[in-house]
Amino acid sequence: MTTPTSALPESVSRVRTLSYIAAAIGAVSLIIGTVVAQSLSPTFIGGVIGIIAYLYLASQVVARKDWARIVIGILAILGVVANIVTAFSAFGMIALLSSLGENSLTAVLVFGAVLALVDAVVLVILAVAAFAKNTAAWCQPVSPTSV
Repeated sequence: MTTPTSALPESVSRVRTLSYIAAAIGAVSLIIGTVVAQSLSPTFIGGVIGIIAYLYLASQVVARKDWARIVIGILAILGVVANIVTAFSAFGMIALLSSLGENSLTAVLVFGAVLALVDAVVLVILAVAAFAKNTAAWCQPVSPTSV
């Protein structure tokens, strides 16, 4: 059964939208990382898998799958932690490179750190939306008699 988009609770719509935003931020981050490193790495492959996972899980939450709501919420929380670590690492690299007199990567590192912090905020809101009461109610099985 396909549910019209207008019937989605606001929290479910927010999960979908924020998942798309997180995937877009991840894509930008992967592109920048690949350009700076000038090669594909295992991190790139993991990032692509993560982007696909967010998009797939968002569609499954809209399709009322409770397991997807829980998984996307947990991934969002883990992503917040990872983004905070990434931001602090980037700021540490900036300090190290500045002390060595090397400033060629400063702009890229600052942009990466800011991008990680923006993504962390998006993922906090995503986790809250995934675990919201309305989202949980949406994802509960619907009995055939109530349809």
